[in-house]
Amino acid sequence: MAVGISVVSVTAAVRQMATARAEFAAHAAQVTDIVSHAAAPGVRFARAASVQASYGMLREGSALLGIAFRTDTGPSAGTVFEKWSRDPSLLSDPAAALAPNGADAPPSTVIVLRDIPGQDGASIGRIVTFWDRGPVDA
Repeated sequence: MAVGISVVSVTAAVRQMATARAEFAAHAAQVTDIVSHAAAPGVRFARAASVQASYGMLREGSALLGIAFRTDTGPSAGTVFEKWSRDPSLLSDPAAALAPNGADAPPSTVIVLRDIPGQDGASIGRIVTFWDRGPVDA
């Protein structure tokens, strides 16, 4: 007896997987945008405790794998002053991760890189987040 898999069901499954991946990436981008705005005052004045408060709720029970912040203002301009990661190798070189196309991560990881806006809209720093898409791919 042959098992029949229709082209329609395979196409629907592929479409559903693509939709789930796109929705996950969009959600990761939205959360990164929210954190970048919440962290802006801490980034501007290089206050790590304020920045940690902006993403602290995401450290437990979310798909967040890692996060790093760079400030582009004040005496510490250009330095990565706050980073956190579940896997230390993920942010072994946070400066490279904050460069465009500089992050290296497993294929099931969504990487979101954003500028952090100041009060006048100009960039005061950068944020990079790493998200585990593994459960979506399963």
